[in-house]
Amino acid sequence: NAPNAPNAPNAPNAPNAPNAPPRTACVEQVAESELQHISFQKKITRENINKMREWVSSEAPESVGSITGTALANASQNGRKMEFSEAAELALEYHNAAGNDAVLSAFLESWPARKNKEQARTLAEKIADPDHLVASTLAKLTREDPFAAIEWLNKNESRFPCATTDNVKNGLIAGVAASDTKLAFKLNGELGIKETWQAVNSIIRAAKIPAGQTATLIALREHLAGIPDEKARKEFAERAINRFADTIAEAGFEAGTKWIAESKLTPTELEIMARSLQGSVRSAESGRWIEWIGEKLPTNEAGGAINRLVRD
Repeated sequence: NAPNAPNAPNAPNAPNAPNAPPRTACVEQVAESELQHISFQKKITRENINKMREWVSSEAPESVGSITGTALANASQNGRKMEFSEAAELALEYHNAAGNDAVLSAFLESWPARKNKEQARTLAEKIADPDHLVASTLAKLTREDPFAAIEWLNKNESRFPCATTDNVKNGLIAGVAASDTKLAFKLNGELGIKETWQAVNSIIRAAKIPAGQTATLIALREHLAGIPDEKARKEFAERAINRFADTIAEAGFEAGTKWIAESKLTPTELEIMARSLQGSVRSAESGRWIEWIGEKLPTNEAGGAINRLVRD
């Protein structure tokens, strides 16, 4: 059975892969712009696609397949005159000629493919690596609607275990954290992630000083209150506040200490924060942080935190 790719809301016409090399992204945009210009005058043809592929081969040969799949998908939407069935036929033809999944993967990740599910499923059967297709489509859906991606994951994880790795789940949590840190902490404990600290780091770094970090701290405290095991609770608090310290130090002494004062940290939170500052404090501000630690912490705790900062 072919995979049912995650259903997503409106997908952008232009490519949006965040990690695409700048030159590849530029070539992709030029190719799309040229085909769009042609479509204003007439229907996109095989000859137009072949001409585009020839040009892309000379500029970004490693991306011919993905750019072709995206171009065919775009040619079949928004009134560009090519029927989806025609685009699908060409995509399969180029797929067979290339001997890899690049064309079909890009084509099946598109909005037109999600609207034409039956034909898309037939094409998906030709994919040699369906797990890769599911993982890449889920990653795209996460960028567009992380809550929809989580719903899909809950329903389909058992069918595609190779496609729903910790990296994919960490991406989902980071996406949710941008709008709901409380849920993000909850999901971190529910999605079966082996190494949870990467997600915790993403949750904390998703928030900006001051309001965002304050909301994240409140969500963290609520999450910690729900951890019954004392040892696990202390370990989670230690690592999470360590991540807070990095963010606070990177914000600078003035903004960082202002946030700390307004957040009314508990003595334990303050002590963890102070001894976790090493590694992120700006060298020009080390003296001010050392003085601050000496003022805020009891002598027996301040010494250790200051020594860590000085040694770094």
